[in-house]
Order: sequence, then structure tokens, then C-alpha cells
Amino acid sequence: MGSFFIIMSIVGSILFLINLIWFGWNTVLWLINGIQFLLQDMNFVERLYESFVMKWILLADFVYIITIIISTIIKKSYKTNLNSHYLQYQSIKNPKISISLNVFNEEQVVGTVVDDFINHKEVSDVIVIDNHSTDETVKIAKERGAKIITKEINKGYADSWILGLKESLKTEANIIAIADIDGTYNAYDLSKMVTYLENCDMVIGNRLVQNLTEKGNQNTMFYTWGNWILAKLYELKYFNLLHRGHIQISDVGCSFRCFRREALEKIIEEFDLTKNKFNDTTILLYTNNIAIKHDLRVIEIPITFNRRIGQSKYTGSNRKGIKFGLIMLWYIIKS
Repeated sequence: MGSFFIIMSIVGSILFLINLIWFGWNTVLWLINGIQFLLQDMNFVERLYESFVMKWILLADFVYIITIIISTIIKKSYKTNLNSHYLQYQSIKNPKISISLNVFNEEQVVGTVVDDFINHKEVSDVIVIDNHSTDETVKIAKERGAKIITKEINKGYADSWILGLKESLKTEANIIAIADIDGTYNAYDLSKMVTYLENCDMVIGNRLVQNLTEKGNQNTMFYTWGNWILAKLYELKYFNLLHRGHIQISDVGCSFRCFRREALEKIIEEFDLTKNKFNDTTILLYTNNIAIKHDLRVIEIPITFNRRIGQSKYTGSNRKGIKFGLIMLWYIIKS
């Protein structure tokens, strides 16, 4: 499936550009010279018959569309096994949540966020993964009661993500959660996520619902639409005709998520940085891929999203957003 998806994505992009250029060029000629100049005293069918370029473009478009239709029919039953991909209910009695928070120089907000999660009635452990901060982040988090895992060198976000999950599995928690510590997430959303975990294995947050976001948050129009477009492309990768696919998401960049403990234990060994299958930008998509590979049920639900406190290390300018977007786009296509 991977090779076919790569080929169809590349061919589709090329065809889109060719059609766009052809349409744009003819539109310019029409605006300058009029429609009769383009038709050259012929009707549209005659013009089509006489145009060598147009015939080949339309033929290529037709073949591509037919290929898409055939592949869609073939994938009608993709990921639709009765025992693995449909409704199940597994009650979680006495939920105990261990949440890991990835930090790097967040002294402005770390105390507030740690307090928020520690005070949640179902949270048993708050683990702060410090990526070698140089400010007062560690001191403040420790004073607020978090367990601190300090790395001697900055190994990046993906390394902290993996370390946080593994440290949470050392606790007695039956639910493993993970988030960033920039003040954008709220601990009370854990309650709704736990409810959905009774029907699935991993819950991902969706930060793009306007009524649940604080005005002025970091998801600008550019980031919101970019995120949504990448998410729809990701859905196409796992599409089936019966239910629109094994996973439906709108936010590929949300790091706030929860796992059933037994589900995370099935996939944790797949997180190996030495194999270089992911990086700081693609770790979230890699997590989704591994979950789907192991037939875990993955659900995205709306969560609240606040304005960030402090300066983001990963987002900010549109230029940086385009860079991250292209990296994620290529990862979705090739993975």
C-alpha cells in the first residue's frame, strides 16, 4: 500500500499542476483575446478533437480517476475485521492516570500546569520529562510535586515523548496520558478522554473546534487549515469505502492523548529512535501509524485549547509552519 500511495500522490500532484497551468494559461488567453480566439471558429467538441495537449490531459485525468475508483473498491473492506475494528466496550473501573509532560525552559507556566494535572481526581502520577532546561523549570516542577526525569543532554522532542511513555508504564496507572506543558491543554479534558477509552485504545485530542478554543491561540488560520488538509490526506491513506476508514482525524499535530495501559504495552517496543523511522516533527504521526498497524482503536475527540504561555519552540511563523507541514506531508506519503 505504501508504494501505491506514494505513486498516486506524486502522479496526482503532477496532474493537478498540469491542469492548473493549462486552465490558467487558457483563461489568460480568453481574457485577452476572447472565447472565439480559443475556439478558432470551432465548437467545444471540435476544439477538443483538434487540441493535442487537451486530449492527453483529459485522458490522463480519466485514467487517474478510474484508478482511484478501482483502488477504492478494492479497499472496500480494509481494516474491517469484526473482532478488531468494530464496537467493543471495556469498562475502566477506578481509573488511575499517569501523565508525562515534556518540558524545555517553561518556568513561566510549569507550576500552573503541574498543579492543574496533580489536582485532577483521577491522576495518580505527574512525570515531567526535562529536556535539559537551563532555567528554573525543574525546580518549580519538583516543588509542585511532580516526578522529574532530567536528561543530561537535549535529545529532542521525540526522545522525551518516548521516555515519558516508558516512565508512565513503570507506575501502577491503568491509563497513560501525555501532553506538552505550554499551558494550552486543560486537565479536566482527561475525564472525557477516559470515557471514550472504554470503547477504544487511544484517544487523540482535536484542538480545532472554535467553540472550545481560546481566542488568540497558536492555531492561526494558516495552521488550522494546514493541519486539516494533512489530516484528510492521512485519512485517505487508511480509507475504506464502508466507513471512510479506520481512523477519522482533523488535527494531525495534537500531542494531548491517552492510552489504555494494555494497548500502549503492545506498541511501546516499536518506539526505537535507532531505527530512524520518525523525528521530532513526525513522532505523533508515527504513533498513529503504529497503533493502526497493531489494530488498536483510535478515536479523536474535541478538547479545549488555550492561548500558549511563553514562546513556542516549534510553531510561530508561517515559514516554520510550511517547513513542518512539508515534512509531515512527505512522511504521510512515504510511511
